Amino acid sequence: MNVLNFGWRNLSHSFCMVNQFQLVAMLERSGLTVHHQDLPMYRPEWNSQKNPAGFPDQWQRAIDSLPPQDREKTYDFSFSIGYPFFQKPSPLASRFHVAYAITELGLTDAAIVAPKNSQALVRSLDETQIVVTPSEWSRQKIVRFGIPEQKVRLVPHGVDGRLFSPIHASDRQALRARLGINPEDFCILNIGATTWNKGIEPLIRAFVILRRKYSHLRLILKDHSSLYGITAHAPLLNVFTEMGCHNDADMLASVRLASKDFALEQLRGLYSAADCYVSSYRAEGFNLPVLEAMACGIPVLATAGGATDDFVHNPSARIAARQVPNTEIPEEELRKVANLNEYHLEPELDDLVAKLEQRIALGSIAAPDQQLSAWALENFSWHKAVDQLLALPN
Repeated sequence: MNVLNFGWRNLSHSFCMVNQFQLVAMLERSGLTVHHQDLPMYRPEWNSQKNPAGFPDQWQRAIDSLPPQDREKTYDFSFSIGYPFFQKPSPLASRFHVAYAITELGLTDAAIVAPKNSQALVRSLDETQIVVTPSEWSRQKIVRFGIPEQKVRLVPHGVDGRLFSPIHASDRQALRARLGINPEDFCILNIGATTWNKGIEPLIRAFVILRRKYSHLRLILKDHSSLYGITAHAPLLNVFTEMGCHNDADMLASVRLASKDFALEQLRGLYSAADCYVSSYRAEGFNLPVLEAMACGIPVLATAGGATDDFVHNPSARIAARQVPNTEIPEEELRKVANLNEYHLEPELDDLVAKLEQRIALGSIAAPDQQLSAWALENFSWHKAVDQLLALPN
């Protein structure tokens, strides 16, 4: 089978990571000839020198070495993943084309490269074109935007066990020591960007409430200034000021900001050093870090009712949340890119605090949860995702 892929390469952006993981799985699948054509970066300042994907060198070389589109060839299958959505070069000779789309707050015309409205887009989709998205949350919103349900298929993301899997208990303690985490400390981790939809403020509020009670509590957040130009400092300072602890040196010292881009092996270490990965998000399209933490055997807490319901099934791992109309989004800029006919989630602070306190009461985990990891790796892999994609024409 001849496959043509359109997307971004070697960038620490979720679209690029998905693209590259799928390319690795394709390259390891027999009977495929894979070509790749780069799509323009959404932001001109994004580049692989400043924001590398962090893949193993051997994998990145294989991805970078893929031949470009042969315009004399008719491909059996083509796949595009980029933003705005539904980009594909013209002319494109492909017997079956799959376009990736994902949404947190609902699709808008601004998210579509052309045509610029749902009705025109629907008319442009024929029997050889399908839209894929990785979560039920995203699928429902795409359908409500106006794309026919039979044209939108659910293909979940995956996780690669060669990169994300449990480490030995002794290695975990060594990692924690290098990060300044004591054996008795309880460490909470979140590596999401600090955009409003990621819901970092509820997590910080819960942390402050619990840190006043448990002095061994630690929090690690990821700084995404190199990619998005935003840092975790602002929401951290805002919540600390709101809760009257901005001058509390001990409280400030209990939070660590991871400011650099990590290679995937280093990211595995960051997951593995934590006692709980917490994502109190308001809206996500999939939330891959939650799945990667599970693959590393780390307990998770994630907002109930959203994209992570597809793979976080334990009620004790779900943070209660209420549905809120997008018209109530507080940020003017975010309202411009949200579908105002849609809704988001607002995690309940009391439930987040209660569920985190239950985890804290159990103490720092002695070793990764092998059963949790095995379930995640068995049910969600990039090879399975690619198999589902390539089966779509049948």
